[in-house]
Amino acid sequence: MAVHVSTLFEKLGQTNAKGLGVPHMGMVVMPHPLEGRSLEEVRKQAEDAIDTIISKLTRDSSEIKAEAAGAEVIKITGSDYTDAYEQFNRLYLERRWGDGLPLVPPTKEKVDWMLTGTDLSPEDLVVDETQPSGRPATVRQVAINAVMAGAIPAYMPVIIAALRAFDQIPWGWGSVATTSACAPMVVINGPIARQLDINSKTNALGYGWRANAGIGRTIEMILHCIGGAIPGISDMSTLGNTHTYTSIVFAENQDVLDDIGWPSYAEEMGYDKNANTVHTTITMAGYKIVFPYGGVLDTPERFMDNMIWASAPVGGAGWLRGPNKEMSAQMSTWVFSPENARCFALAGWKKYDVRNLWAARASREHSLPKKEFVKKIGLVRDSWMGEGTCEWIKALPDDHPMSTWSPDPRHTHIFVAGGAGLEGQFYPNFSHESYVKTITREIELPKNWDEVLEKANIVPTPMPKLPW
Repeated sequence: MAVHVSTLFEKLGQTNAKGLGVPHMGMVVMPHPLEGRSLEEVRKQAEDAIDTIISKLTRDSSEIKAEAAGAEVIKITGSDYTDAYEQFNRLYLERRWGDGLPLVPPTKEKVDWMLTGTDLSPEDLVVDETQPSGRPATVRQVAINAVMAGAIPAYMPVIIAALRAFDQIPWGWGSVATTSACAPMVVINGPIARQLDINSKTNALGYGWRANAGIGRTIEMILHCIGGAIPGISDMSTLGNTHTYTSIVFAENQDVLDDIGWPSYAEEMGYDKNANTVHTTITMAGYKIVFPYGGVLDTPERFMDNMIWASAPVGGAGWLRGPNKEMSAQMSTWVFSPENARCFALAGWKKYDVRNLWAARASREHSLPKKEFVKKIGLVRDSWMGEGTCEWIKALPDDHPMSTWSPDPRHTHIFVAGGAGLEGQFYPNFSHESYVKTITREIELPKNWDEVLEKANIVPTPMPKLPW
C-alpha cells in the first residue's frame, strides 16, 4: 500500500499507520496545500509521484524492521517535593505529554487510591485501541490520567462509562486528529449527578466545578497521553478549541425538567429516571448563542423563529440531503436554558414537538437550489461532479432544494441545563449516525459505592434558585 499525504500531514499519517498496526506503510508525500491548484499542477504532481509509488509498493520486505515495544518507568528526584514537582511538569511539557497545564504527579500511592473508585481489575481494558496511537487504555492507565487531571476516585465510574461511549462513536477517535475544532460533549443524568456535584445550573458548561472539570480533563488527557493526540503532529486542528482542555461536561437540570414535566434525555433513550447514565457525542467549536430578547419568549412560535435564525448554517460542510434518501445529513444539539424550555412547556409543547418542528423548518428554510447550494458550500463539489460519485445528486435538477440540516427529528438532540437568563446554545454536530452519533451508556457503580462517596466527602455547591 502507498498512502498519499501532504507535507504538513506526514507525521499524522505515520502516527495513524503505527496505530493501525502498519508502522512501515509506504507514504507518498506531496507539497502542501493540495487545495487551490490547477488541473495542470495536480497532473504534474501525480506524474512526478509515479516512481515513488512504484518503489513503495515493490520494496523488499526484509528492509522493514520491527520496532521494540515497552513501557517507560520514570523516576524523578529533586532537592524537595516542590523541586521534584517542577521537574515532573517540565519533563511532561518537554515530551509534549498532557495539556500544557500543571499536572498532579501520578505516584503509585495516588494511582492505587484512584483505583478504589472501581471494581474493575487494573488491567481490564476500557478501550481496546485508542487512536491515533493504537494503544489500549486499561483501567490502570485511566486511573493514572485521572490522578494527573486532578480527579478523585468517585469520578472513575463516570469517566470509564464516558470513554466507552466515546469509543462507540464511529468517528470519535477521528475527531482528535482532524483539522476541524472538535471536542467531546458528555452529559450526565441520574442521582449520580447530585452525588458528585456535577454542575447542571448556572455556568454549567463553564468553569468552577471540580467534577465537571476533573471528569472532562481526564477524558482529554487520555486522548493526548494514551491516544497520542499531539498538536502539529497527530492533532491537526487548524485553530483548535478551548473545550479540548476539559471537554464539555455537564448534567441536565433535573429540577427544571421536573418542574416543566419534560423527560430527561436518558428517559427519552428508554432509561429509568433513577438510572445513572452518560451521553457522549462530538461537537464542533463555533457554537451559537440563542438571544431570545425583546419578548421572543412570549410565545413558542416566536422562539422557534429565533431558533431558526440562530441555527443558520455555520459554513462549508459537505452534508447534503436529497429526495427519499440521505447523504450525511447534519445533526444538531441544543442546550436549552431553563427559560427556553419553560417557554415551550407553558404552552403545552413537549420536547418531541420542539424537535419535530425545528427539524422540519430548519431543513426547509435553510435550503438552497442545488446549483446555488453547491457553489456556496464548495466542499461538496466531489459529491456531484467527478467520476464514481453519487449519480443521484448529479441527476437532480439545478433548482432542486438541498439543505445541510437533517429533516429527521432523531438527528436533533435537546438538553436542558443552566440557571437564570435567556440564552441557550446551539451546537452543530457532524453528519448523521453512520458517522457521529450520541451514544448513551449506563454508569456501572462499584459494590462499595456508598463507601467511595463517603470518603469523597463531596459538599454540594450552593446555587441560586430560579424565580418560579
